[in-house]
Amino acid sequence: MKSKYKLIGKKYHINPLVFNVIWVILSSLTVCASYAQPYSLKGVILEANTKKPVIGATVKIKNSKYGDYTNINGEFKIQNINKQKVILQISHIAYESIEKNINLTITSELEIYLIPKVFQSKDVVVTASRRTQNVQEVTNSVFVLDNNSMQLTSNFDFEQILAHVPGVEVADETISIRGSDGFDFGLGSRNLLLLDGMPLISADNGDTKLNLVPISTIESVEIVKGAGSALYGSSAIGGVINIVTKKNYSKKPSAFRLESSTGLYTPPRYEKWKFSPDAQVQNNIQLSYSYTKSNFSTLISGRYYRDESYRLYDDAHYYQGYSQVNFKLNKTEISSILLHQSTDRADWVYWHSLDSATYPPAGTNLNTRLYSGKSMLGITANHFFSDNWLLSAKLGGFYTQFWNNLDRSDTDYRSSDALSSFMDLQITANLSPSIIFTTGGNFTNNNVASISYGLRNQKLVAGYLQAEIHPFDKLITTIGARFDTEIQMDSSTSSMLSPKLGFNYTPTANLHIRGSAGKGFRAPAIAERYASVAFQGFKVVENPDLTFEESWNYELGLNWKNTTIFIPFEFDIAGFYNKFSNLIEPSFVDEFLTTIKFSNITNAEIKGLETSLNLLIHPNLILTTSYTYLDPIDLSTNEILKFRSKHFWNTSINYKINDFSARLSYRYASLVERIDEKLIFQVKDAKERVPMHVFDLNFSYNLRRILSLQDELVIKLNCYNLFDYYYTYMVGNLAKTRLITLSIDYRYE
Repeated sequence: MKSKYKLIGKKYHINPLVFNVIWVILSSLTVCASYAQPYSLKGVILEANTKKPVIGATVKIKNSKYGDYTNINGEFKIQNINKQKVILQISHIAYESIEKNINLTITSELEIYLIPKVFQSKDVVVTASRRTQNVQEVTNSVFVLDNNSMQLTSNFDFEQILAHVPGVEVADETISIRGSDGFDFGLGSRNLLLLDGMPLISADNGDTKLNLVPISTIESVEIVKGAGSALYGSSAIGGVINIVTKKNYSKKPSAFRLESSTGLYTPPRYEKWKFSPDAQVQNNIQLSYSYTKSNFSTLISGRYYRDESYRLYDDAHYYQGYSQVNFKLNKTEISSILLHQSTDRADWVYWHSLDSATYPPAGTNLNTRLYSGKSMLGITANHFFSDNWLLSAKLGGFYTQFWNNLDRSDTDYRSSDALSSFMDLQITANLSPSIIFTTGGNFTNNNVASISYGLRNQKLVAGYLQAEIHPFDKLITTIGARFDTEIQMDSSTSSMLSPKLGFNYTPTANLHIRGSAGKGFRAPAIAERYASVAFQGFKVVENPDLTFEESWNYELGLNWKNTTIFIPFEFDIAGFYNKFSNLIEPSFVDEFLTTIKFSNITNAEIKGLETSLNLLIHPNLILTTSYTYLDPIDLSTNEILKFRSKHFWNTSINYKINDFSARLSYRYASLVERIDEKLIFQVKDAKERVPMHVFDLNFSYNLRRILSLQDELVIKLNCYNLFDYYYTYMVGNLAKTRLITLSIDYRYE
């Protein structure tokens, strides 16, 4: 399973003379069409600290097509402006953006200074403490992805975006943060996925559901690492991922966006893996419309996706709709989200063998299809009693269903309808300049009607509180706890107390030291307790005696940002220790190794170290790199924990000049040292695995200026798994082979 690296590239060159001629002609036409006195504006953009010229900054007249980029001397020039009073916008990937009100003369000259920033990041987060706060004030490790960084990586694939986050693994909608999850048949996530603070966890399988939200509507994604049960309850053993949506969609009252992509899987190098003479393609198209006023905004979006896949009998297509309404009424802000996705896909489980890695096992019924639907309605309301008192309420329902097209009498027939209803009420109060108090309660009701799991109900009731205390300016301390009670259908109950302590110390403005200790837990999913299903040669039986998984998480970290030396950088390091008990794992319980039961069989610990570095090598060039080390030990056997790698390395080089952006990224995961040995009797070549070495290459170019458009027209060329490296992401499952996509993103906004 070795890769043969070969890449042939071509250089494309835009003749600057042609570019300038087109620009002059179009500018002249604009002037001739206007009866206003033309003005011109020129100037220089300098770095505030060093007074060096800023190269490649965007200088634009707001709400117009007039603009320029700074040259090697930091100079810009904008001519034929038909208004005297304008707002000048200056932006650069490496500097803080600014706006200036300018009253033009016939020829105006300016000298403008920009303040450098180490890398592009969001200033505030809402997930770590259930309130808005500066990202540097939190006591856990937090990683924030903004929309710009997501758009360059992928327009559509949320898994692809999360795969570049330090310490995070994603495969088939299974998320693992710092080794918290292994191989679990897609049941019972140990990491909580939220949409604006509302859970996207199914009521039956207890698993996360990705790719439900259009990436273009996402403001940011906040990943909080470490046990989050003290504030968020069940499923937050490994961490919390919160998708924060935009509330203002455009500067224009009405906006329209069209996103489309076509991708091609390159043919495999091995003849035996070629299952079709035709090229396998992946297609996406998404349309969205938004309307924005001062106190009101709404968006509606639709998407169609089709993936023929790189494997036989692994194809899928789905339709997706999404809408959001946001408005303000005096001191109250209300936001509602409605989404739905309908999917039709093949029922791939594992390969035939390594020699036939793109084929399912012999005898698989290729006519079997698996259908699913996912719908969510969520409402969030925030009422500000004053600057110091905030009441937040969330109410939602997440409905999931799946079924296959077999006859109900068939032993392989599966179906389930599940509704998870959610309600949360929270008060945040600034009791004094040095004390912030957060308290609330929530209720989750899971109802399941399933051929596979039966008629089931599970309720989770909880109350939580947290105090954030500032004993002096440089120190923030947090103390909190949450009490959860699970009520099963037979009225039996189980309870869990999850405390948390944390601190954040800031000895200097650019140095932050953090530490935390907290407890996490997860209630068993209904599917883990009551599954009674057969598929692909396996039979799963129920175990109603499953109890809570538990964990203790300890972390000590440091963040250092430096802009005074020659190369500005941000460095973060964290050491952590997680101890798990009663982990639920699938295991074979019969001598023929065909029957599986989920049981509380594992006690484990994971010690680790995580580092990340962001380097501003040049105003147009940023290097980001991170390394995660895990020492996952199964305390029951004193062996390495199954289905975990020890070493992870992510690195990327990001380049941006004017309207062109490029990114080369590399992801590494060391060999999974241990699997369930009993799988080799069911899955042929189950032991075949290698380390992961994956390169991705992304290009983006905005045609706005070259075509003299007021709107945005961006073309993107992406190559995932650039060198077509072959590896398995799970036992008997070949990871995605090379995929090349071309996309168009048109924005009238």
